[in-house]
Amino acid sequence: MGEDFAGAQWLNALLADPKMHCYLLWPDEQALGLDLVRERIVQNDEGGKVCFILLDGTWRKAYRMLHSNPALLRLPRIKLGAIPGQYSIRKKPFPEALSTLEAGYHLLSQWEGEPERFAPLMTLFTHLNQQWHDFAQGRRV
Repeated sequence: MGEDFAGAQWLNALLADPKMHCYLLWPDEQALGLDLVRERIVQNDEGGKVCFILLDGTWRKAYRMLHSNPALLRLPRIKLGAIPGQYSIRKKPFPEALSTLEAGYHLLSQWEGEPERFAPLMTLFTHLNQQWHDFAQGRRV
């Protein structure tokens, strides 16, 4: 928890582990698609485990987290592609902006190729959005 992970031993150990291939989910021009990441891992016969890191917070807070942590800045970045988000509680900074839960669902679904396995995440997400809107409109459920 928090914004500055520079002194987080668990994170530094994870990032330093040669058996881990860590990627930061962050949509920018340098970000790789998941297919390319998978292809590189297979081509290079890079055994070990893949670790995806998602920053949880508003986009502004996530940006601060990223830029206050040099280890995170050095990570290769991945992107999901253009997926319309369903999060409606806050204003989105760009049309394909996803909440952390949505991003996690789409990342796992694409990587594992089993969207139905992770569907309960989106069911929960839909209920969360609806409950918030009901509360905002004065309806109690």
